[in-house]
Amino acid sequence: MIGVGSMGGAILEGLTAPGIRTPLPITVTTQSARSASERTVEGRVVALAAETAPEANRVAVRGAGLVILGVKP
Repeated sequence: MIGVGSMGGAILEGLTAPGIRTPLPITVTTQSARSASERTVEGRVVALAAETAPEANRVAVRGAGLVILGVKP
């Protein structure tokens, strides 16, 4: 998932909710390192920050079966 802000975060919560079967881990990107650390859940969610890893979006989509864009228009 590219761009995990408010809406992307809500989608991520739904994808990781109990009873929902989603291939794990889910890789997401955020703008800040702080946000990435808040979104990371060991074994379930890998969060990458664009401010510290310029290639975060490319890394996140590499080999993905599905990409969700959660960016502002």
